[in-house]
Amino acid sequence: MQETKKDVVLETVVSMLDTGVFEN
Repeated sequence: MQETKKDVVLETVVSMLDTGVFEN
């Protein structure tokens, strides 16, 4: 499967959410 740029961005956002980067 080819990953589009949007897929890569979504994976990055999900991984940041998983690590709690957006927690305030």
